[in-house]
Amino acid sequence: MIPPGHLSVHRAYTQFKESLGDDAFGRLINLLRTGTLKAYTVDANSDVRKCDPVFWMNVSDAMRQEIFESVVLETLDHAFARKEIVVREDEFENTTGLSSRVSEAPTPETNRGRRPKYEWEAIWCGIVKVVHEYGENQTQSDLIQHVQDWFEKSFPGKDVPSESILQPKIAKMLQILKGTAPSVVFSDFAKQKPKARKKQKKPAK
Repeated sequence: MIPPGHLSVHRAYTQFKESLGDDAFGRLINLLRTGTLKAYTVDANSDVRKCDPVFWMNVSDAMRQEIFESVVLETLDHAFARKEIVVREDEFENTTGLSSRVSEAPTPETNRGRRPKYEWEAIWCGIVKVVHEYGENQTQSDLIQHVQDWFEKSFPGKDVPSESILQPKIAKMLQILKGTAPSVVFSDFAKQKPKARKKQKKPAK
């Protein structure tokens, strides 16, 4: 059972995928292994203990993926057997800018539950505008500040995306602009095996 005020990494990953798409896996792993977003283990007695960030560095991408897509950790080593890894809701929201809650009934408009905290297309447009206007030779911190200023002026009263949200997006854009291969910049997506396409049945003559 997940204690009040916490959500499973499975749920956190789902939130990331809805808002970040292909960037979700690498972004969440980076937050966890650097300790920017703290993880905790919960045992059968609902005892909560902090999970050492080193754990995320010592497991393979395949194991990380299994953890994110599973609900209870029954396939890990004995130390984590039948435990669940969770994050605090307030830390998740403050670190990522995403809501930790999902509506029980998705709205017909989105069919994906609660809207994300930010309008991601607007953020990308702001990043493109700023890089186009100020140039790619600006420091990342300067570009982040310019994007935050643009967002605040464009959407008064809305939450301004934090540095932790903007930095990886701006970094990837700068890498692409400098000629880095997309398969390197988006390595997690490049490593995914393509889904087999279903063959369309030919109409009967």
